Amino acid sequence: MIACAAKSTKSHNVETDRGIIQHINKCSKLTLACISSIAGRSENEFIEESHVFGSIFHRQGQASEAEKMWKRVLTGYEKALEPDHTDTLRVVQNLGLLYHDRGKLDEAKKLWKRALTGYEKTLEPDHTDILGVVHNLGTLYYSRRKLDKAEKMWKRVLTGYEKVLEPDHTDILGVVQNLGSLYHGRGKLDEAEKMWKRALTGYENTMDSNHKKLLDTLYVLGVLYEDESRFAEAVTAFSRVLMGYKKLLGPQDPETLDALERLRSVQETARDYVTEERDS
Repeated sequence: MIACAAKSTKSHNVETDRGIIQHINKCSKLTLACISSIAGRSENEFIEESHVFGSIFHRQGQASEAEKMWKRVLTGYEKALEPDHTDTLRVVQNLGLLYHDRGKLDEAKKLWKRALTGYEKTLEPDHTDILGVVHNLGTLYYSRRKLDKAEKMWKRVLTGYEKVLEPDHTDILGVVQNLGSLYHGRGKLDEAEKMWKRALTGYENTMDSNHKKLLDTLYVLGVLYEDESRFAEAVTAFSRVLMGYKKLLGPQDPETLDALERLRSVQETARDYVTEERDS
């Protein structure tokens, strides 16, 4: 029954299907009941299902339930596998992500460093599991405003990904976009524009024109153009973002309304700029 429940999530939208989450809760409780009532049964038999359930709970924003599941999995793996086994370390990495999302940055850092140390003992330096942890650590440093460390981590990730992935792979583009944000925050606008344009081109090569990642990248480029008084380019960017957000999110979504306000603001600023230039 447990395995069946786990497999059934593959044919559902786990982001919205609350019924399957309730089913998983029941399955989890029944699993524990079976363990306590049937001689010779071990919770380790249900580790894989618990790992899947933890991932679903995490996607649903049910952090406490996800934490319970993943801690159960980690305990089982630590008993059955080596401490640096990749399955063990992936659970450690997932728990780090959960703690990071909850603002428990010290706990997240501790777990990610444990995962990184373990991976580096058994995997090649450019293995995607290693690079994924390094990327997470870069994000943690960025959130703490330790920008030099964040940049170092993300550059390492980008160099590694470029060796093992296609140029327009979403993992590469995500790092590129992050570096663009870091450079923009440090006032390095030329470097930021270069990164964001690279990300935008990659998304345009691989995604629908109204994909959220593509539109979000175009939005930050619009902000950059506005900062540099490149009003025509900013208007073009925000107009495209507004059209895409309307189709994707709806006309009354806060992000759509924000894009509309941005567009109106930059149009007004451009008119004032032209007037000042004409009168001077």
